Amino acid sequence: MFIYFHESLISLDDLIFVQALGDDVILYYRKAGGARISFLNHIAAAKAVQDLHCILIEKGYAEADADGLQVELDDDELAALDTAAEAGYQWIARDKNGKIFCYIRKPEKTGNEYMDDHTDNPRQMNPELFSEIKFETGPVSIDYLRLDG
Repeated sequence: MFIYFHESLISLDDLIFVQALGDDVILYYRKAGGARISFLNHIAAAKAVQDLHCILIEKGYAEADADGLQVELDDDELAALDTAAEAGYQWIARDKNGKIFCYIRKPEKTGNEYMDDHTDNPRQMNPELFSEIKFETGPVSIDYLRLDG
């Protein structure tokens, strides 16, 4: 899906992360690298990221609960994410009971836990890892965590 955003035509497909960097907004894509949109100043760029995040939520490309999640990963967490990504997992979510799983497809909240569409084989991870990810955070993209960490 393509949208016009601040006079630029951008694709929402495979978009994994958006970041304000000085006077620019950087769009990171899973397969195609990145794109840059320049603004007059860093305040306009930060506002544009907020606007784009609202569009992504509205179109179903992002979760409102994960907005602004900042995660500092240690070496064990980075290694666990790398292993999960190499095995094809793309999402991570913590259940209300504290257990944390990674999923191939984005899981949905069902009561006190996250579930996939029953075609996935979620991998349970060490619950001591990823303490910043809470049940209320919702599913978080492993690619986002790897870029942010």
